[in-house]
Amino acid sequence: MDISTFGQFSTQGVLIKFSDLTILCDASLFTINQKPLPFVDYNIQEMENVEYIFISNFYQMMALPLITEYTHFTGKIYATEPTVEFGRLLMNELVHEKEKYLIGKDFLRRNFNPIFNNPLYSEYDINSCIEKIQYVHYGEILSLSEDTKVIASSSGYCLGGTNWSFLNSDKKVVYLSLSSFQHCHQCPLQIEPLLNPDALIISGGIAINNFDINESIKKIISSIMFTLQNGGNVIIPALSCGIIFDILEYLSIYTKDIKNHSYHVISPIAKHSLHYSGILSEWMNEKHKDRVYQQEEPMRCHEMLNNGQLHTHFSIQDFFKNKKSESSIIFIDHPSLNMGDVIPLINLWKNDQKNTLIWITPTDDLPEILNNFQPLYLNVQYCPIDIRLNDKQFKDLVEKINPKEVLLPESHFKPSRLSMTYPDDGLYLKYGQKSYHLYDKNRIKSAYITEELAKKQFPKYHNETCLYYPYRGVLEFTNGKIYIKSLKAYEDSDLDVKYKEIDIQDLCQKISNSGLGETLIEKNYDYTYIKLPVYHALLKFNNSSIQIETTNNKIRKKIYDIIKNIFDLTTDGNEKNNIN
Repeated sequence: MDISTFGQFSTQGVLIKFSDLTILCDASLFTINQKPLPFVDYNIQEMENVEYIFISNFYQMMALPLITEYTHFTGKIYATEPTVEFGRLLMNELVHEKEKYLIGKDFLRRNFNPIFNNPLYSEYDINSCIEKIQYVHYGEILSLSEDTKVIASSSGYCLGGTNWSFLNSDKKVVYLSLSSFQHCHQCPLQIEPLLNPDALIISGGIAINNFDINESIKKIISSIMFTLQNGGNVIIPALSCGIIFDILEYLSIYTKDIKNHSYHVISPIAKHSLHYSGILSEWMNEKHKDRVYQQEEPMRCHEMLNNGQLHTHFSIQDFFKNKKSESSIIFIDHPSLNMGDVIPLINLWKNDQKNTLIWITPTDDLPEILNNFQPLYLNVQYCPIDIRLNDKQFKDLVEKINPKEVLLPESHFKPSRLSMTYPDDGLYLKYGQKSYHLYDKNRIKSAYITEELAKKQFPKYHNETCLYYPYRGVLEFTNGKIYIKSLKAYEDSDLDVKYKEIDIQDLCQKISNSGLGETLIEKNYDYTYIKLPVYHALLKFNNSSIQIETTNNKIRKKIYDIIKNIFDLTTDGNEKNNIN
């Protein structure tokens, strides 16, 4: 079984070759905190060889029309009904925002979403794409071939969120997408279908920090109540589907006795999203299903809509056209603050200290995000809500699933996240712009190191179950055994390693002459970057190393050969460089 990823992030898509089938799981345009992902040119991915696409949730299907409408893909696509319908709404919203950007004012152009730099699909493309998707239900067994089946199970992350289990006569592979143990409105995470796989592919990610969601909700409620008491307004940048359903549920309970305020959701898809969620009770947890059996609305946001406490608006102009004198709590797109009506709304209310901006999207760079709006005088409250698995939940889940082999995204490959009990013969792999072949366990051998080398190693992290030794060396296969040999350039401190300065302009000229298109040069204190916009490739180097970042191995090889040829011409026997 071969596994590779599109781009630098696993959520952009994971390609699995299983039982002679080529399967793509997910196709994203944004990260979990709604930042644009590096653009993937699906035309160079040989999509005509992909036979099946499985979409895990509506956050991770935003790039799907680029595949179905602009490549030679002719295979089948599977997703749950909520994934398809909410995905349709989010894609339509994105198209609406791009159209607004193209004719927008200077401020919008200065703060545009960088994803608009690349070709995007149309509303016609979206509808054509949706027609190609087949619905699947939890527990349903789909036959992909005579010997291969797939089972969909709830990921617990959102309405219709799915994990996928692929099985044939002797192997089981589980694809773990965005998953959650939090007690929210959606169907809880189903573990039974995931147990005892030969390989577990973890794509969804772990919460940035172990934030206490209950504490964040309390802080949100407290901030809103304080703002309302002072006659101010509240801005909450958020998508109009997903976690907003749960936040509105809490607010309807804890602020019901406060007068002279109202809730608003501003988005081109707000009305459709909130109303559509009311007919999806079969995808919700037992608590919300029971409400339907008692002839009640499944979620309290529908009661708020019916009694006039909650309002939806297509745009900010629509909101102000009907605004009353009372204080307003506004949920508004887009949580990234790089597109949507949230931009002019913040600029309109940012000078009033009675107003509050509540930031619920987990991030490490909030000051940088808000920098475009300075000076900013309204109150800013950081109340992150990240329902993904935290570190402990992640470890416990993987131990419970009991996989023979685990594939982790690059960002998960940290000592603290390796300190878990796996089978003794467990194999840990990280992936990203690489292709891995998973071997049978009986083909995995022990590795040996010399006593001298062992004495030089010190564990960077350890506990009762784990010792972690980062080391750079060479694997040597001799007489059926694997030996780890040292790299003299790294082990001998007396060795004088010199590096040759690269002529940047000469390198760029050689790249352009090779047919790779124009190059762009950027520099900072540590690195020099050469960008190849046509092929979405990047060279990152300093005086000691060079990194080539691209999803296209042919382009990688071509760039590598150009650089190697330069060193062959300029480097003598005492000078070395590292090209990765």
